[in-house]
Amino acid sequence: MSSISEKKEIQTNVQELTFGPRGIDLPEESTILNWVIEDFKNAFGKDLKFTNERQELLLSTPQGQLATAWAAIISDRNRLLAYYVNQVDPNYAMGRMQDGIGRIYFIERRKASATRVVGKCSGAVNTVIPVGTKVKDQLGNLYESIGEDAVIIDQDVPVFDEHNNYVLDEHNNPVTSKESCVYITFKCVEDGAISCPARKLTERYQVIPGWESITNEQDGEVGSDTESQAQFEQRRRLSVAVNSVNSVDSIMAELLNSVYEEQDHNGNIRKNIPICQDAYVTENSESISKTIGSVVLEPHSIYVCVAASGGYENEQAIAKAIWRKKPPGCGMNLTYPQKPNSHTVTIFDDSKDDLGNSLYSNPPQYNITYFYATTVPIQIYISMTRSPSAPKDARDQVKDAVFKAFQGGDGSVRPRIGSVIYASNFYSPIQKLGNWAVIRTLLIGRDGGSGNEVKVGINEIPSLDKSYITVNFDD
Repeated sequence: MSSISEKKEIQTNVQELTFGPRGIDLPEESTILNWVIEDFKNAFGKDLKFTNERQELLLSTPQGQLATAWAAIISDRNRLLAYYVNQVDPNYAMGRMQDGIGRIYFIERRKASATRVVGKCSGAVNTVIPVGTKVKDQLGNLYESIGEDAVIIDQDVPVFDEHNNYVLDEHNNPVTSKESCVYITFKCVEDGAISCPARKLTERYQVIPGWESITNEQDGEVGSDTESQAQFEQRRRLSVAVNSVNSVDSIMAELLNSVYEEQDHNGNIRKNIPICQDAYVTENSESISKTIGSVVLEPHSIYVCVAASGGYENEQAIAKAIWRKKPPGCGMNLTYPQKPNSHTVTIFDDSKDDLGNSLYSNPPQYNITYFYATTVPIQIYISMTRSPSAPKDARDQVKDAVFKAFQGGDGSVRPRIGSVIYASNFYSPIQKLGNWAVIRTLLIGRDGGSGNEVKVGINEIPSLDKSYITVNFDD
């Protein structure tokens, strides 16, 4: 006994999606609903009513409920498909899809980094402060000391700046403290853009006999949040030159993609930590000295400025990144006496053949000079109209919004070395707080001045602390 089954083509009024010159074309939700209604009528008869005499949809009926539900499901599917279609475009990609595009260029999204601050620990001579000693700032943030070995409080110890570099006098000799103390670098136990202004790191979280006090004479080096969509895309665009050589773009890309590993406070190894938070590379191809952005460049030379955490601890990696990409025989702006913040590193050519053998029995050495960016504190002055609906913590909310926007936490691009920062950049983050956030004036400045914009030199990197944001409400 055999049976024959006929294959009937299933018909539907819901049309397939199409692709046009601008991408996927999505039908309107009302159009999808009309298609579904026609399918219902074909299935259950033309007498099935979906609208009243005024052509209003009868949502209270079973068929009305089902038709609108099916139309909504189809519309959601279409939007999800359109979302993923757009994710293949680097201009719109985000999250996991953007990470995938980044891996095509062999780059990874930068993870959040922790704030670092140099603390001056005072007390009795020969007091030992172990690695991992914890301290707390006045905002309740916890920090722990980093390094390979314990440190000992002593007299006449060198004084360090916020980058953990020696402070030098007019004769280039290290400045020493006149009291019994030691300078230790502390790192916040939580990652993110957590500020630590000068003289705010004051509490000893654990007691060590002989250790009497702690303070930070300089602002801490603010950490960063996980790289945002806009920041990652900007770095991806810059990194396309990473496979090239003999150009300023290739040096920039190599520096921004250089990473290292470190061990966190739980003993876990964190990979892909960026060495340079930012970099600026330019050149002078002329046969005479040339001033670019207030910096004098020597003839036929390149200029490299970096913002790097940890002071000189990654100097070899930075110098080799420059050496791998710079043109042969190009000058490095090495003049005597040395220019402010210039740093010269001696490296060796450790190139190897395909079998891993060194190309040289006596490797040649090179002197690579680059510059560390000077941190420039930015001040923001905001005058607002007081609204009856303003919350009690309105001032704090405004400060948080501006600080988050400056750090790139709202998806914007963080101000970089050599950039121009406009006061208008911070209007939108404040206005998004609500209708009560009415701005009268918003000015930005540096070095005590204020205006509509701030220009940062090619040897400077802007920094913002919440204590430098002034918010006043006018009645």
